[in-house]
Amino acid sequence: MATSARHLCRSLLQVSHHLPVKRKGPPACLHGPKWSCKVPPFRQLSSTTFRRAANDPTDGQSGSPTSLQDDSGPRGENENAAAAKPGKKAQDNEMVDELEELLFDTTPPPIRMYETPNSPASAEDLTEDELALMKELAKDAPQEFRGDPVGLYNHLLAEAESMETEEGMDKSVLDDFEREFSLGMDDLDIGVDRLDRRSIGWHARDEDDEFAQTEDADDEHDDSDITSVAHSELEVHREIREYTRVTAWDMPLLQNFVKPFEPPTEKQPLRFRYTTYLGETHPAARKVVLQFCPKDLPGLTAAQQLKLLKLVGPRYNPDTEIVKMSCEKFEAPAQNKRYLADLVTSLIDEAKNGKDTLEDIPLDLRHHRSKKVAKFPQEWKLDTERVKQLLSQRKEQQLLQESQGTKVLDGREYVYKQVEAARQRVQQPVRTLNY
Repeated sequence: MATSARHLCRSLLQVSHHLPVKRKGPPACLHGPKWSCKVPPFRQLSSTTFRRAANDPTDGQSGSPTSLQDDSGPRGENENAAAAKPGKKAQDNEMVDELEELLFDTTPPPIRMYETPNSPASAEDLTEDELALMKELAKDAPQEFRGDPVGLYNHLLAEAESMETEEGMDKSVLDDFEREFSLGMDDLDIGVDRLDRRSIGWHARDEDDEFAQTEDADDEHDDSDITSVAHSELEVHREIREYTRVTAWDMPLLQNFVKPFEPPTEKQPLRFRYTTYLGETHPAARKVVLQFCPKDLPGLTAAQQLKLLKLVGPRYNPDTEIVKMSCEKFEAPAQNKRYLADLVTSLIDEAKNGKDTLEDIPLDLRHHRSKKVAKFPQEWKLDTERVKQLLSQRKEQQLLQESQGTKVLDGREYVYKQVEAARQRVQQPVRTLNY
């Protein structure tokens, strides 16, 4: 069973081993004391050494400054330039001294002390497993941590707290730390396989790694997770449960808004029809259809109704005597409804206008073709009297056959007999051996 101390140690170990690619150094909590480097670093692509002052014991000359020769001109010109500017060499020597102090620091490193957390723990606070783990870790720890498992535990807690507070530090301080730590370090060169565009095809032209040939260290696969198909099935299951809850709890509340049906009155001759698509936006949802009967319009005489029918033209159906118009000019259904209502108002006003009654123009009904609908004959319909008449005819026919000594033929029995006779005539297949 992993305790808090063991979890803390494992997390610190993983952080120290798995550093980000773009980070050029460990975090501040893992940064130890800076040790001095006594051996001068190797200078690549150069055959010269560092410039040193005259009093440097490693120069090999005592009392005389080191001569700095420039490759860009002869020696005589350099000596004349040095004689003309006597203060330049002294300034260069000072810069060399400062550079040596930075690169070849011979001061002894400070002794690393314990770091104390905000709430230090004592030996009584540790369990037996935690204490045994700290003793085991103290064997491989530095010299100052050996023999003190409680101090090592507090030190690890302090390091963890410093990692948490590192996020709240000033960005400039972190940049200075990374710049100082990255001195002399090169960026990691990670090779990436580049696929040929012709080999990957047109559909994967923008993909650098079509078949995931290069491992991505950022994506960690979780074996305990389910597949994408299972996630989609789970999402469908959640949606079904959501609508089930709506049906169980919200739908009964709609009973409070129920209104009894009231048929339209004489003052409401216009009927508007809408089309609604639930759950989606459809271009046909803005269409509004208007239907009315010219005879239901109040205040119109027969001549005015006839003039109105001549004005609407092919929108009139003579079989149903209904005028049908629609509008989908505007985006909102309310705008289309308002347009149709204004259009009917203008038609009524024009029909009532007595300047021109259109009496010389006949009503054109060529746009409509009436369909002949066959009606069922009334004498074929079965009523109580017709049923009694059929029963009496059947009884008379049965009595007549019995008196003549013949039996009335039953259709069911005749069909059953024919089926049995056909089954008997069917020959059963005989098995034979083929040689």
